[in-house]
Amino acid sequence: MRWKVLGLVVFAVIVAVFTLINTTKVTVDFLFAKTQVSLVLVILLSLLFGMILMAIFWSLRAWQLRGQRNELRRQIAELDHALHEAEAKLEVDKEDTDGSGSPADDAEEHFPDADAQVNTPDSERAGGQSDDTGKFQ
Repeated sequence: MRWKVLGLVVFAVIVAVFTLINTTKVTVDFLFAKTQVSLVLVILLSLLFGMILMAIFWSLRAWQLRGQRNELRRQIAELDHALHEAEAKLEVDKEDTDGSGSPADDAEEHFPDADAQVNTPDSERAGGQSDDTGKFQ
């Protein structure tokens, strides 16, 4: 907080010195009219106009980013809901199984040839010959 106040005081002093140095009158041409104004007024008005434009563009970008953030939050909520539904369905599926069969029995129902592939020597599955160490030649 102190640094902000100190920064503002330093900025105010710089602006005051700048104002005292640039008191010269200059002619400004607005295409339809010419006028004589203090140079410091022209510089400060230009600075103010630039700051206003920057604030407008920054606000538009912030509004766009806020919309993207809200869309991403909506997608996260949908995915979270889908995850909870899947977890609930998984729990229901676990409860529906009677527990009489082991996971190996379930695997045999879905993959009847699984033991035949597991008990096959490596050389027959790979189509090559292996030595005693199990390395293929």
